[in-house]
Amino acid sequence: MTGINPTIALLVYVKILETLQAVVDATKNIEVGYRIIQRNRAKSNFAMQQLIEGGMEVLATTLEKILLKREKE
Repeated sequence: MTGINPTIALLVYVKILETLQAVVDATKNIEVGYRIIQRNRAKSNFAMQQLIEGGMEVLATTLEKILLKREKE
């Protein structure tokens, strides 16, 4: 189990597997799923950051309009 991501190692360790090949197969399957989750999380974080940045631009524009309106009054 040396060199394996600790999260993956823990998941494989918890499984009761009888042969070395079963351990290898389980490790590979879990690693593939883990990589997919990490990739999706990165995409999700990027999308969320884009929404936040877009929202901040809208907020800044709105505040600017409010301040200009108050200055005119």
